[in-house]
Amino acid sequence: MSSQIDQLFTNQNYFLAFFILLIILYFFLYNKIKKAFETRYIKNDINPGLILTLVLIVILIAGMSIYYESIFKEISFKYTHSVMNKDLLEDEVNYYKKELERTADSKDRLTKSKEEFENIYIHTRDTLTACPW
Repeated sequence: MSSQIDQLFTNQNYFLAFFILLIILYFFLYNKIKKAFETRYIKNDINPGLILTLVLIVILIAGMSIYYESIFKEISFKYTHSVMNKDLLEDEVNYYKKELERTADSKDRLTKSKEEFENIYIHTRDTLTACPW
């Protein structure tokens, strides 16, 4: 249920809702401004459609900049998170690499010790079998 709500409120849906709201606001305000021109509250040499279009363009640019800023922050957060994960994985790989080197060194030492003890055993056995008593 929570994932469906999260999918419903994505940045793209916010942008679409914002754009639809601007269109509704445009038509609503256009009628109000047109009525103000008809009642002579505003001078007739000003085009109400042009003024409203400019205001809505400014609002649209502000909305898009907020939208893209939120997208940039999300991408930036994902990037820093993946870099941190990469660093942690590198540390873990280096740890296991050192463990593997220590294990290989330990194995080499044990192999050398075993060979030395076998040589000592063979030498002692040959000495004891050669002894006449």
